[in-house]
Amino acid sequence: MFTGGHSYHAMTAAGLVELPKDAQDAFASIADFARDCMDVADVASNRDMLDYGDQLDEFINALQSTGYCVAAAVRHTNLTSDSWAEKKPLPWTILYLFAAPLAQPPSKIVIPRKLAGTGF
Repeated sequence: MFTGGHSYHAMTAAGLVELPKDAQDAFASIADFARDCMDVADVASNRDMLDYGDQLDEFINALQSTGYCVAAAVRHTNLTSDSWAEKKPLPWTILYLFAAPLAQPPSKIVIPRKLAGTGF
């Protein structure tokens, strides 16, 4: 499900287009499930992770049946803040999940360099 043995520090989910209600529900299930998996990924067994992947496939199939797909992007960055006593950047990996039309999945996704209103 989360390939390459990566440990994601944060996840954000959004639609690239306005979604109809059935697609919103299906995508929300994917985002919620992925977030929950991230919460237990460090303690889950390999067998559990395989089961999670099967469950995620079911959610993705439900989204695809509405005419939409999941697109993902990973960003490796360093967090910093002027308010931190120690100014050492904190390595951070962010997983972005998006819903997009199945017929037109994005080839590129633009992500803001700064998180508005967070100080990061």
